[in-house]
Amino acid sequence: MKGDRFLRISFTFAMTLLGTLTFIPKSLGTIPLQDGLYWGGGSRYIQITVRGDRACYMGSSSNGSAVASLEPDSTREGFYRVNGFQGIVVSQPDSETLLFGMPDNLTMGAGIPRFYRR
Repeated sequence: MKGDRFLRISFTFAMTLLGTLTFIPKSLGTIPLQDGLYWGGGSRYIQITVRGDRACYMGSSSNGSAVASLEPDSTREGFYRVNGFQGIVVSQPDSETLLFGMPDNLTMGAGIPRFYRR
């Protein structure tokens, strides 16, 4: 079914990103989400749209795409939960970089696939 395929593709996209991420220290500064298109290499893109107090996420890769609303994480300042992706957050350490994944697995260390503003 079409809905099952969308969920499988979305899950595959999320798991592909998560498989390569590591930890963000609590001291890492963050800024409010910035509108824009962010490139993660190859065909991986995340688009963030902010209007007033609402924010939207659209992720795409060669495996498919997913759209979700974002809301501030009440337990972690500077993190935004991606609704529909259990435990997944986005964070923006600076105006040119966007991080996506499980909060305990994000890092700014070498080897992390960051998404850069296009």
